[in-house]
Amino acid sequence: MGAVSTFTVLYQLASTQYVFVDPYQHQTIHLLLVLIIMFLMAMRNKPHLWQFWVILLILSLFGTGYMFFLTEELQFRVGLPNSLDMVVGGILVVLTLIALYEASGKVLPIFISFFVAYTFWGHILPMPFHHPQLYLDRIISLMAVGFSGIYGKLLEISAAYLFLFLVFAGLLSATGASQFFTEIGKLVGRKLAGGPAMTSVVASCLFGSVSGSPDANVIVTGTFTIPLMKKIGFKPEQAGGIEAAASTGGLVMPPIMAATAFIMASFIGIPYKEVMIMAFPPALLYYFGCGLYVLFQAKKMRLAPWTDEIDIKLLLRSAPPFLIPMATIVFLLIMGYSPQYSVFWGIISSLIIYFLQKRSVSSIRSLIDAFIEGATNGARVGVTVAALGIAMSTMTMTGLGIKLPLAIEMWSGGNIIIAVLTTMVVIVILGCGLPILPSYIIVALTVAPALVRMGIPPIQTHFFIFYFAAFSMVTPPVAVSSLVASRLANASYTKTSFEAIKVSIVAYLVPFLFIWSPAILLQPAEPLHATISILSIIMAITAISATFVGCYFTNLSLIERVFLGLDGGALFFISCTKDIITFIVSTIIFGLITLRQWKNKRAQENMQSFIK
Repeated sequence: MGAVSTFTVLYQLASTQYVFVDPYQHQTIHLLLVLIIMFLMAMRNKPHLWQFWVILLILSLFGTGYMFFLTEELQFRVGLPNSLDMVVGGILVVLTLIALYEASGKVLPIFISFFVAYTFWGHILPMPFHHPQLYLDRIISLMAVGFSGIYGKLLEISAAYLFLFLVFAGLLSATGASQFFTEIGKLVGRKLAGGPAMTSVVASCLFGSVSGSPDANVIVTGTFTIPLMKKIGFKPEQAGGIEAAASTGGLVMPPIMAATAFIMASFIGIPYKEVMIMAFPPALLYYFGCGLYVLFQAKKMRLAPWTDEIDIKLLLRSAPPFLIPMATIVFLLIMGYSPQYSVFWGIISSLIIYFLQKRSVSSIRSLIDAFIEGATNGARVGVTVAALGIAMSTMTMTGLGIKLPLAIEMWSGGNIIIAVLTTMVVIVILGCGLPILPSYIIVALTVAPALVRMGIPPIQTHFFIFYFAAFSMVTPPVAVSSLVASRLANASYTKTSFEAIKVSIVAYLVPFLFIWSPAILLQPAEPLHATISILSIIMAITAISATFVGCYFTNLSLIERVFLGLDGGALFFISCTKDIITFIVSTIIFGLITLRQWKNKRAQENMQSFIK
């Protein structure tokens, strides 16, 4: 496993600098390597079935070898495959679905199987889902051997740079960058109430920005922060909810954003650096909301800032492994270099720092382990996008990609609000069983065209879908981040899930701003309206967070809580409508409550000083 993973990483790195083969042949090599990694991993986990995995490995070599050596011929036979082409195509489809099952469980393979079944039997369905009958040769050709389907845009992105970004994330853990996250979190926790909870927010933000895996984020940072949060007074479900919400936010924090943002940039047709830059303001708003919730909760519980000492030497030693590679990638992306070029130098800089820090034999072992982790995560994504390519091909062949948007537009009666809410519900339902990447891709292919046809620009549409796909990870009934966090906290899963929703409430508000207040995505807007929108959402987040907790500067009375909650709702509405009169009235109400709370806090402090 170590040898295959290391070879895969080295080949993918080299392919960013030199063109060894035809682009389709490069995709074939990539597909072969990710299939081998997945089947070797399956063999390690289920050794009693080793004969089965060996057969699949042999079939992988045969199928991809056929595609590699007959690339030119197959391009001329698209839609008209011979018998051997069809056999190879069928083998590749089956291998991809089996590897997908090992990568993500049974839900996604079953989901994609429905698309395949629709291709074969959709001609017997009534309108609007009826399509002309398709025959086996055309279906197999377009799914697997016609350089569409499996060999589509998604696998091309995975082979070019998606795989390497996941390797980069795995490499950061080996270089000790995770220690930097913790120490920075401690630094913030010493300044603000709720210490370890603030550490959780900051550390999870930093780690999640590169890991792209909320459950892994919960484990890495939560193992440290959750016990400490419980120790200083947070309830188990509160500690778990804070960690789950903070870790899930890493999915929307640049630069990597769970690798989904690379697919989004491709769908929209803009450079990735533009997606990355646009993603910063809403991500910062999200963590602003998380931080406020923690701060208000800590004030309500009268928790003091953290008193633990910061290991300055460890902070300084662990800063370069994180800051230098990240700065390298971000700088190169902003300068206009391609993602593959940027991640290449990010990985190289990370390796240089690694070898400057560690020179023992054991350090080589840990490096190989990092390659295995990164390559395994990359292989999971690789087989996922290959399988999703099958679904994309069925939508093209059957016309489903046109029919579904038309159906949604018809069902909503042309009403944008109904269409947007329908999209939200669809994403949350899909998110119950699918990770963010397939959830986003499926909705982007099926629903996004309807919203675009109704007048919502593609950038705003895709960001809306992306956010709800990400935060389905904390949305019951299946909230993976909350599930992992509840186990670490020894808390009720249900209570932890609902606590996580309260912490991450901003994530359910911000996507609507993408539609009706695109200034938050740095899209052109009239200056006055943009200012009103941004100020309104900042005040709205503050008011809503305080209302949920029941504390602002001090504990809120019932009437204060009601007025602040209503004002927060009004301010959110204003951020979408930019109504100036309502903005002035709501701002005055917010200011009066803030002033009253501040005076109450001063009065309490004076009373405590007098008693002492």
